[in-house]
Order: sequence, then structure tokens, then C-alpha cells
Amino acid sequence: NNHGNTTNTRKVEVVYNGNIMDIEKEQPLLTMFDATCLCNNAYLSGNTVVGQPTEGALLYAAQQLGIQDRRKELKRINETDFNSDTKFMEVRYTVSENSCIDLTNTTNSKKSAEKSYLKGALEVILPQCVTYLNEKGEKTLLGPELKAHIQRQATEMASDGLRVIAVACGSTLNQYTFCGIAGLMDPLRDGVQDAVHRIQDSHAKVMMITGDA
Repeated sequence: NNHGNTTNTRKVEVVYNGNIMDIEKEQPLLTMFDATCLCNNAYLSGNTVVGQPTEGALLYAAQQLGIQDRRKELKRINETDFNSDTKFMEVRYTVSENSCIDLTNTTNSKKSAEKSYLKGALEVILPQCVTYLNEKGEKTLLGPELKAHIQRQATEMASDGLRVIAVACGSTLNQYTFCGIAGLMDPLRDGVQDAVHRIQDSHAKVMMITGDA
């Protein structure tokens, strides 16, 4: 499986509802973290992240799962950078059956095609998706009930203090395949707690302003 050799390189165990998951059988999980690698400009140098910490964390998670970073295997043809207005990043590649295994392509065509990988705010990514990957890795219609379920899951993650990032991929604008959501925890910087306590002790009101959902 060229998409992600998890047999010998996996460094962590993934537990869901108390049970250890067999990563090799979880095609949607493989596809999601493959997409986060492809839609990424950071890289890992040993234990050091070169680039944005969020992108580095996603690369590190993929590495720990034994998922290969395929950016050197594919030809990047276009990139839309993340900004505070659009709230998503998109990277477009030329893909073919000879260069990689495209889990969301159900045809046997060997012709080269263009494919986009996106990550960003859920409220931006989800409306652009018309399908999702079921537990077998098959593209399935993404209906309103499932969209509402995804939104509830994201809200629950955000309420736990996680930054939620949605991931999608596909070949046609606004007809993408939803890959999943990832939750990242931002650790407090050193000294923040003491600084907040000092402000509170001075009877000033503390407010947090953030661009995150």
C-alpha cells in the first residue's frame, strides 16, 4: 500500500472506546492524515518543526501513525494560502494511479488528473463537501443529518478547548469529499497563568480575543 505503510513505522497505538484500532483497516483515518500532509508547508527536522506549529503538529501526528508524507512523490501545481478571510488552505496536485493510490477515486483510469487537498475552519470546509468516506473508505453522500452530527462533534471538541481543523479533498470545486476533523490543543505559554492572576488581583477584567471558532 503506497498510500501509507503503517505496518513497521507506526509509533503509537490508537484507542477508541477502550479498544485498540487497527490503523491499516481505517481508510478514512489514513486518508485524512494523508491529506493533512499534502495540504501542508511545514516539515520535520528530527524533533523540530520548521514552519507553522499547527502544520507541524499534523505532520507529527501522521508520522506517529506511520503515514508517509507523499509531497515529494506528487507534483504540486497550485496553492491557496490560509488567511483570516477565507479561513482555509488548498493545495492542488497532479495525481495518477502510477504515482499514488487515490483512496477516493473509484475508477480504474490511469490518466493523470488534478486533485485538491484542503484544511481549515469547519464552517468553510463542510459546505464545500458533498460526500464523505464511510468506514470502508467508500465515498458516500453527505446529507444534512450527518453534517449536523459533524458540527455537534466539532462544537464538543471546541468546548474542550481544542482548535478544530476540518480536512477535505477532491477534484471538483464545491464537490469535495469530507475527510474528517482534527482537534489540536494549544499549550499555554510560560508565564500566562501568573500574568492573568496579577491582572485579576488588580481588579481588572480579563478578556480573551481569538480568531478560532
